[in-house]
Amino acid sequence: MTQFSSGIAIQALLKRFSLVYLPVVIILLLSIRFDQQLQMRNIEVREGSRIEIAKERVTQDMLAVDTDLRVIANLSLLQR
Repeated sequence: MTQFSSGIAIQALLKRFSLVYLPVVIILLLSIRFDQQLQMRNIEVREGSRIEIAKERVTQDMLAVDTDLRVIANLSLLQR
């Protein structure tokens, strides 16, 4: 078995490394993934709200145009 000058075996060192650092790395990667999913969900909600606002504005504009056209179409000058 290979040992460092301090007398610690490489296999024991690798085992310690695996037991300490690998769970930390896994937790870190999972938290990054969760954060990305949360950010994506926030973006989806924000963009969905923007779409709804734009839809309402277009609907209001079209209703105003429709009303104006109906008024113009019913003018007595145009009826003749």
